[in-house]
Amino acid sequence: SKLYNESAFLLSCQTYLHLMRRPPAGFESLIAHHFKHRGHALLRACDLYLGKENAPRQVGTLTDAEVDGTVEAAPPKPDEFSSEGFRILLRKMRTRLAKAFGE
Repeated sequence: SKLYNESAFLLSCQTYLHLMRRPPAGFESLIAHHFKHRGHALLRACDLYLGKENAPRQVGTLTDAEVDGTVEAAPPKPDEFSSEGFRILLRKMRTRLAKAFGE
């Protein structure tokens, strides 16, 4: 399930980029508003999965409070690390997301 979760997260990120570039007609303002207000949480989740604060977290192990930054992210257990292949792909994806969000 770890590989599935990592793949699903990366594919979701690709979908977010596509939606920002080509939003469906009539939903342009909704999508812009959503990513303007929630993009920071997605980038923070990417950072936690990459291990920028502690060891790299496994997809699906973060709480909403950790992602929102209202509590400090707990260090992962050794069996909760994200895979190296996932982190390589996510580094590239995070750069693209940050550019799309105007960070």
